[in-house]
Amino acid sequence: MDICEKTVDFGEIRPNNLKQFNWGAFVMWNLWGIFNGVPILMLWFILLMPQLYLALEDTLAEPISSIFIYIAFALNFLSPIILLVLSFYWGFKGNRIAWKKKQWDSVEHFEKTQDSWNTAGKVVLALFILLVLVFIFSM
Repeated sequence: MDICEKTVDFGEIRPNNLKQFNWGAFVMWNLWGIFNGVPILMLWFILLMPQLYLALEDTLAEPISSIFIYIAFALNFLSPIILLVLSFYWGFKGNRIAWKKKQWDSVEHFEKTQDSWNTAGKVVLALFILLVLVFIFSM
């Protein structure tokens, strides 16, 4: 198996795993983004957690405007859908974006790092599914 493939157009060396699905980016995209040159993903995570907005209402000195509460409730309904879509997007496109956004020591370094994220994502997903099954069958 080749370490890398050479593109004809630019003569640029690229990792083989650019088009592979990345389970780490799928399951833990907010953390994955911080460590792979896409820290803006943490902002998306915060914006899509409307429970934080609603929790702030009681702690603020001034009341939150009603439009803000309507937006928070709308986000509360839409955030699971948006998070699922974003998870699939980062799972499919994450390797390509990480390759472009971050300065990597070598192709091997990139592939090893993304393989580690891939393994971590599979472990976290398996643990989550196991916990859900334990919860369901313990009822």
